[in-house]
Amino acid sequence: MKIIPFENSFMKETDCVITIGAFDGLHLGHQKIIKDTVNLAKEKNAKSVVITFNTNPKMATSSMVFSKPLMMEEDENDFYKKMGIDYLSIIDFSKKMSKLTGVEFIAELCKLYRIQAMIIGKDFKCGSKEHSVSALKIKDLVKDFAFGAPVLLEDFVVNSDKAIISSSLVRTKLHEGKINVVNSLLGRHYCLNTKNTRFKYENGMMTIFTDSFMQFVPKDGQYKTKVIAGKKVFEDLNVIISGSCLSFQLSESVEPDRIYFLRSNQE
Repeated sequence: MKIIPFENSFMKETDCVITIGAFDGLHLGHQKIIKDTVNLAKEKNAKSVVITFNTNPKMATSSMVFSKPLMMEEDENDFYKKMGIDYLSIIDFSKKMSKLTGVEFIAELCKLYRIQAMIIGKDFKCGSKEHSVSALKIKDLVKDFAFGAPVLLEDFVVNSDKAIISSSLVRTKLHEGKINVVNSLLGRHYCLNTKNTRFKYENGMMTIFTDSFMQFVPKDGQYKTKVIAGKKVFEDLNVIISGSCLSFQLSESVEPDRIYFLRSNQE
């Protein structure tokens, strides 16, 4: 997989199937869109392209309350690669970019890529708040700008309770400490990347200071986890999150890389 800045991603010589979105947390709804993009690209003998943002546009424009991301960029990139994406194009959501109308953005997109098809969520919108365009309008715009290329609108994915799977729902369940539900929404265990966090190790106890996490930390409580530290794996560790600290007993002083939340001891 190649990672390229959006403004440098001129691909008019290559047939592409594109998807675009914030993809915060890469939950099952996002995964469905990405899988379909990869599969359709293979059918069309084209390259699969994910276009996403370095900052969530809704948070950057204050249309959504700021919240830490659900995944670190390093882990997102690995996930896209494992799903078979050929190109990852990242939009620097600058002030200039935020002022583009929806029509201007889609026109720019079609100038950069030779689009054979596009797949987006049916609730996707783009463009400045005053001049955004809906998924249905995008369908018409791409047809005009990209010589009739089809835009497929993906339905919502729902969980066993018939709730629409979304990044907001994942955050809500993390805030409630319902890790079992979170894992079902993600289709995998929720993971905290612990690289570059502040920690201390004393008397067999590892303590990581929660304000040093760049990600959304689950609610205070006790959780069963798996901890990765380099090539070492520590299974079934009880993690306690309390206020400013995330703590667990560890048999040796090693710097952890990731903590996978298997289940909550409260659920």
